[in-house]
Amino acid sequence: MKNPVLTVDDAPEPNVKVRSRKTRNLLVLEQLRKEVQMDEHMIPLQELFERLQVDPSYGHTNDQVERLLQLYGPNALSPPITLPVVLKFAKHLVGGFSLLLLAASALSFVALGVQYIDDSIPKTQWTTSF
Repeated sequence: MKNPVLTVDDAPEPNVKVRSRKTRNLLVLEQLRKEVQMDEHMIPLQELFERLQVDPSYGHTNDQVERLLQLYGPNALSPPITLPVVLKFAKHLVGGFSLLLLAASALSFVALGVQYIDDSIPKTQWTTSF
């Protein structure tokens, strides 16, 4: 029996089993988008001032500002997500030109080993004097 196709209208409850995590996340995101309904940009200014309980000529009072700050927090952007230093190093290590250099050095060591095993090359060529 095939699993039914989930649509956006299906509310993903925490106990409902969804085939993949990506599908569940998409459904939750779509449900959140439906719940947010903003009409502040479409109503008259006077109605907006009444809804926000603010005087347009003076703004919020200090008490209102403190209450709103406690309720919503500061009006600041959250800091961007940063990768740990180890992951940054690993990303640079396996990215682009680094892989080409690693492959070239590995081939160089293989060629060095092959030449070292070959007896036709004198061993004195392997040492350098400073």
